[in-house]
Amino acid sequence: MCEQVIEEQIIQADNLGSFFRFVNKRIYKRSSISFITSENDVILHDDCDKAQAFNKYFASVWRSDNGVVPECVSLNVTCLDSVCFDEVDIISAIKKLKSNFTCGPDGIPPMFLSS
Repeated sequence: MCEQVIEEQIIQADNLGSFFRFVNKRIYKRSSISFITSENDVILHDDCDKAQAFNKYFASVWRSDNGVVPECVSLNVTCLDSVCFDEVDIISAIKKLKSNFTCGPDGIPPMFLSS
């Protein structure tokens, strides 16, 4: 089956668990950083040489803090004095929850996430 068809089926299934299983099959940990090239186009193989190349690059683009704090524009935020829920509202909301979804990588079921 074509990869595009498989991906389309996963999207159409609207099942978070099946999506994460699909993604997790394609994620793997690399044990080291791939080859990189130095500024004079030499391929670096040694981890120490790679670290020195990254250090040199990041040191070259580093900028010191100028101490100026940007002005934050105040937002007009409406504060609620109270919120009222009655039993009918709560029961109705609970009945609409879908309990067949699996938790995401954060361990929180999707029913508790705002949409």
